[in-house]
Amino acid sequence: MSADRRRWAGTLVAAIVLAAGLVCLVNGARRIGRPFPGFLLANNRIVLSIGRTDWSPSLDDRIPFAQVSAVVDTPIDSASAIQAHAESLPSGTPVTYRFRQGTDVFTASVLTREFTSADFLALYANYFVVGLAFSLAGLWALWRARANAATWPFFLLCQTGALALLRQETSTARTGSPRSTSPRTP
Repeated sequence: MSADRRRWAGTLVAAIVLAAGLVCLVNGARRIGRPFPGFLLANNRIVLSIGRTDWSPSLDDRIPFAQVSAVVDTPIDSASAIQAHAESLPSGTPVTYRFRQGTDVFTASVLTREFTSADFLALYANYFVVGLAFSLAGLWALWRARANAATWPFFLLCQTGALALLRQETSTARTGSPRSTSPRTP
């Protein structure tokens, strides 16, 4: 492939990566003003270690990287069901979760929180800016650097890193139809 074709192909790849990032950024902005469990979840119900320091006082030290297995004694099998339950409650409502981390199974009560503009800026917008920098650095190298064997792999590495950062919204619990019975409210 000629250098010009590689550059235009790279521009198309970067545009797709950035478009995916913009969609995720908009979806993250839609969370503003909505209650959430007080922690962020991966789709496999593992509690992520990212968050804001003002969320920490209500969290047990064992919670990060633990998997949520039940809400209010009702087994749960999806992150979206956990989010839906949190959204059904007023902000500040204590919810008892059952967690599993390895062989350790424990319960903890965590207050629901309202996702604020400051939360959005600190998490989603921050990841978006860093992902944008990765994507543009790879694109810049592809267009400006002298073509050699490392240019295209560097570009792909930058786009992969950018996509991982830009898609942070998809790794947190979203609303949707729960696949299990919704937990009862206290």
